[in-house]
Amino acid sequence: MSTWCGRATPIRRSARGSPTDSACAALAAGILDRVSTRADAGRCSRPRSRSSKEAITKAKFVHRCTHVLDKEKTIAFYEKALGFHVVREMGPEDGSWTNTFMENDASPFQLELTWNRGRTEPYANGGDDTHIAFEVDDYDAFHRLHEEMGCIVFENHAMGLYFIADPEGQRIEIIPAKA
Repeated sequence: MSTWCGRATPIRRSARGSPTDSACAALAAGILDRVSTRADAGRCSRPRSRSSKEAITKAKFVHRCTHVLDKEKTIAFYEKALGFHVVREMGPEDGSWTNTFMENDASPFQLELTWNRGRTEPYANGGDDTHIAFEVDDYDAFHRLHEEMGCIVFENHAMGLYFIADPEGQRIEIIPAKA
């Protein structure tokens, strides 16, 4: 038995001490409040105020971080290619790193560009399948702009979409607005 907030909770554990699949299934089904570990047994760190389903519906996607080598070039790219602008920047006084947040007026979503002084090797920001996507109001106009910029890296005419890449190689899917 483990305890959670003073209440005895039966937790079946594997030989290595981790919760078994049945305990995890009980947790997911809402039968248990949480799966306790030995470290937190008997402690009540915070009361349970919502069901798991309620908590999930309150989550809001606010930004995506990508690491950059050339911050100014990447900022200029997002300004021109997608109409983004810098809304804030943070980092230590010594300037060893910065987090620059950008957004556009079409969405509350932000891009976080993380730059580290002295970094010369490209970052692994994911493979070709890792990307962000933007729905655009004038697909043809955006396509012409991106052709002029030379940043289109893949087109899928059958699906009616294409990908561009920022200066760091981050792939960005461009899709037309739904009619």
